[in-house]
Amino acid sequence: MPHSVGTEAGTTVGFPLLQPVLPGFVTVNALSGDSRHKASTRSPLSVAARARIAAAQRARWAKVRGHGKQKQNVVTVLKKKTMSAAARRKIAAAERARWAKEETAKKKSA
Repeated sequence: MPHSVGTEAGTTVGFPLLQPVLPGFVTVNALSGDSRHKASTRSPLSVAARARIAAAQRARWAKVRGHGKQKQNVVTVLKKKTMSAAARRKIAAAERARWAKEETAKKKSA
């Protein structure tokens, strides 16, 4: 490794001019914390806060399920929207017209 400046053990290889500066970098790196071993940045919530959040979530689910008995694993499936045959014919005719227009433009330019 001819281009390596330092290794995990703290030994230096190559770049002899940087050797006097390296201990400063090691100190700064130690003070700032190693980015590979970062602690979680989320602040811990109190038990009361987690309880309030859980209660609010239960209320939201109850609202989604309705005011009756709570059912487990409720998943609402949206009804598929289908296009009428007339609408499909209109779209197909418009596409054919667009393709024909492109073909004529292509023939004119060639």
